[in-house]
Amino acid sequence: MEIAEKITESRIFIIFLEDEKNNVIYSRYLNEPNQKNATELNETYKKFERQMIVRGYLKKTIEYEARRFDKKIRSAEKEKTSLDKVVYGTEIAISELLIDGKSTTAYETIYHEDLSQIFEDVRLAEGVANLTEKQREVLYMFYILELSEKEIAKRMNVTQQAISKVRKAAIKKMRETIK
Repeated sequence: MEIAEKITESRIFIIFLEDEKNNVIYSRYLNEPNQKNATELNETYKKFERQMIVRGYLKKTIEYEARRFDKKIRSAEKEKTSLDKVVYGTEIAISELLIDGKSTTAYETIYHEDLSQIFEDVRLAEGVANLTEKQREVLYMFYILELSEKEIAKRMNVTQQAISKVRKAAIKKMRETIK
């Protein structure tokens, strides 16, 4: 009874022989190749093979569960962004940076009431006063809030081209008033 050369040179068989007990069983078989030693080697090797299969299965299962757990944790962290966290590089909490849609800032109050308090140049204040509410709103969002035309269009439920047209008309109207 001989062991095929293909098996003895395989990676798994080499790993099998790294264990001292397995190496002794294999050496015993090589010195006395009888049925008893062959059966012992065969049984030991089959047991080792099953253990390797189980280890491989467990390794893959653990890797899969670790990835799933990591994904779940990251997903939960995205959902739980704390508004009390401080913005990097500042002492300001995220909640302090949020603007309530119903509240008005001091600038907006002045903006709608007395434009001469905002602009030092009276002609510029007159130019803004001559604009329509929509033109003022577009210029405010574009220059003060620094929103893009696309973002303004989305907020006002119109196309970007419409916002561009309103902005250009407002600037043209202001230039005419200032001249």
